[in-house]
Amino acid sequence: MPNTEWTNGFWTGMLWLAYEYTGKDQYRALAEKNVQSFANRIDQRIAVDHHDLGFLYSPSVVSAYQLTGSQLAKEAGIKAADQLLTRFNDKGGFIQAWGQKGAKDENRLIVDALLNIPLLYWATRVTGNHQYQQIADRHYETALQTVFRPDGSTFHTYFFNNLGEPVRGATRQDIRMIRLGHEDRHGRFMAPRCIITIHMMLALFRRSKRSPTFS
Repeated sequence: MPNTEWTNGFWTGMLWLAYEYTGKDQYRALAEKNVQSFANRIDQRIAVDHHDLGFLYSPSVVSAYQLTGSQLAKEAGIKAADQLLTRFNDKGGFIQAWGQKGAKDENRLIVDALLNIPLLYWATRVTGNHQYQQIADRHYETALQTVFRPDGSTFHTYFFNNLGEPVRGATRQDIRMIRLGHEDRHGRFMAPRCIITIHMMLALFRRSKRSPTFS
């Protein structure tokens, strides 16, 4: 499988977990080979103009740096964090998920990005540059105020206007219905994303020591 998808980081992350658990060099060798691929991907800007840089580079190169001290991995991770910053919408205070920056149909965040912003916290730790953390914090706060429903469930995505003002939330099913000309206003709970959200809320609480409230 070519290294062009948003899911490619997971396999390399599993290899690093296997190496950490067993100490077997066979896992490390395979993972390090993949690190070279991720370094090339960010250097060549291959399919990286989206918010999934955390899914790609936290399990792969951040893990590599933490376990081996690889400078190649560290540099690739910082470059990926820099690329993620380019997706930030300053007016709205969020990292845009996909598409051309500010495009009407794509001017939105999605709840999954809560698992991408740890890459930015890591970048602050290793560089001392607090811009990464500040943008991650702003995205987190914006997500708290928009993508979460009063009952604690979440929208999949939340749209903003060109002034950065929140407009509406939607589930993936809603978006399909809208594109077909029928808007479905009955959201769904989306259990897998609930797990993602709970994990990220706890992780951010440990970092910031702030209560992840829904105020």
